Amino acid sequence: MCRARILKENLRPNWDLARLAELFKDWNLCKKHQEKLNLFCEEDGETVCVVCERSPEHRSHPVLLMEEAAQKYQVGNTLDLGSFGPFLRSLI
Repeated sequence: MCRARILKENLRPNWDLARLAELFKDWNLCKKHQEKLNLFCEEDGETVCVVCERSPEHRSHPVLLMEEAAQKYQVGNTLDLGSFGPFLRSLI
């Protein structure tokens, strides 16, 4: 482990890391309801919260827990991006 001494005045904020941390802080929250996105709507190929799942928009759609969706769409060591494609593109 490095034990080099660093003067406090030589430290500077890492704004890129701060912006990245801010993005990831809210990435798992529904933009409409501020609830955790822990479900995956197979029909729309997007993550949804429990409030969205019960809304008319998703009510009749097949919905999985994220853990189940991850297992279902994993083929060997690769991921079938068919249904996950729109979700992954929304992250970019």
